[in-house]
Amino acid sequence: MGITAGLSTRWMIGGVLLLGCLASASTARAATPEQTRASIRKAVEFLYAQQNAQGNWEQNQQRTTNKHADINGAQWGGGSAQALLALLAAGESPQDPRIQKAAQWVGQADIIGVYALSMRMQVYPYLRPTQQVRDWARRDAELMYKALKDEGDAKGMYSYWLDPATDKSRFDHSCSQIAVLGMWAAAQMNLEIARTYWATVDQAWRQHQNADGSWDYSLHKTESSKQPAMTAAGIATLFITQDFLNRGMGGECAGNRRDENIDKGLAWMSHNFERIKSGRSFYTLYGIERIGVASGRKYFGTTDWFQEGAEHLVKSQNPDGSWGKPPISDTAFAILFLVRGSAPVVMNIAAISPAIRWWRISMWKRTCQIQFLRERSHKGGSKQWRYRIRSRRP
Repeated sequence: MGITAGLSTRWMIGGVLLLGCLASASTARAATPEQTRASIRKAVEFLYAQQNAQGNWEQNQQRTTNKHADINGAQWGGGSAQALLALLAAGESPQDPRIQKAAQWVGQADIIGVYALSMRMQVYPYLRPTQQVRDWARRDAELMYKALKDEGDAKGMYSYWLDPATDKSRFDHSCSQIAVLGMWAAAQMNLEIARTYWATVDQAWRQHQNADGSWDYSLHKTESSKQPAMTAAGIATLFITQDFLNRGMGGECAGNRRDENIDKGLAWMSHNFERIKSGRSFYTLYGIERIGVASGRKYFGTTDWFQEGAEHLVKSQNPDGSWGKPPISDTAFAILFLVRGSAPVVMNIAAISPAIRWWRISMWKRTCQIQFLRERSHKGGSKQWRYRIRSRRP
């Protein structure tokens, strides 16, 4: 079926590695670490306050509509999975009774939508790897694998429904990005995803990229349809697919290999960062954070993306600790941005300082050096990080 149990490592990065010799290149923090931590704590308490007696965050305890994008329809269960993911990413203990109750509900929920399933899949790497959790992860990976479209312009993409026969030719880049993030999480659960899956997804995203490096919500629309969120999705997806497609190239970690599609996408993001700031949404911030986690990139041009986003979030947080409407989803997106973006890492692709522009570190070299770092930096502390970097072992 394309997914097998394997011994592939739980890999990838919680951000980017700050080298001591580059410390002087960092900019002054607009939002201090203390403010960021306080903001995250308030948001965590808000989510706990919204958790209901059943352990979830759903408006209704069963699906009430068939609408494809509705949180009470095809995406029912996704809001609870997203809230749980944010809490775990913020460092809440999997042993906390509130977390355990939520995990049981989320794991057993009757989920039929791509967004909802992806959020649930991203929860599993944070939980204790019990047999039940491993079984849930395998079940969901199989569902997501089968939901990949296989014909026409939709090949390598996803739509809202897990059943690929529903709206067979429909797809969009938002659903497609979210789905890949779910499969990325499945790989962290020691489920080996078939290489053909990553190759199909990779080829589709490259074919859908606009000439200027951007991506649309669907496919090659008008100038006004070019979206920072979808361009961020394209870049992050290609970083993920390339990591899998280039595994086994550990002996080639000395080159200056480039990826034209990724470079063009990053250039578009850098040139359009003011547009990103003016039309900033929580989903866009989440997409930007995904680039940082997947690529190890701290800057777009000369802009520190985390500091820009953190300053905005700290200043715009509501007194009750929430953000946006709907508050559960937007608050979860904000927590994920603040937690993952502030991880104890920072290494940019030779764009940090003009003094080191000669040092271009290829994506493959970075993968060889830090692919085994885990996102949950709060577990194990700095000694674990130093050990993993030094030994290059999981």
